[in-house]
Amino acid sequence: MLCLSALPPEPLTQLTSLMLLLLYEPEMKYDSAVHLMESYTPMLSCIAGISGPAGAAAAGGGVRCGRADGSNDQRHPLAVALDRITVQLFNFEEVTNRWAGLGLEWHAA
Repeated sequence: MLCLSALPPEPLTQLTSLMLLLLYEPEMKYDSAVHLMESYTPMLSCIAGISGPAGAAAAGGGVRCGRADGSNDQRHPLAVALDRITVQLFNFEEVTNRWAGLGLEWHAA
């Protein structure tokens, strides 16, 4: 996770887009959702210790971090990537129904 934090925003955005394309396969989406739930709290803890993109404060917050809508986002690109992937994983009824059937619980920090 920390090695991804060293990537510039653009390659991280491209890697996230690749991951999202791979998630069109339902089994991969389900397996990824289960893995994400097991790793979510440690990932959030890792991201929480990372500052936003270099120069964000000096630029007055006008730094774009991979937002498809073109809006400014001062969060680290890794946080943006995690948001994009989480939405894609759980925005699919089959995955959420199977996940709920396992009795897994969301333990967000």
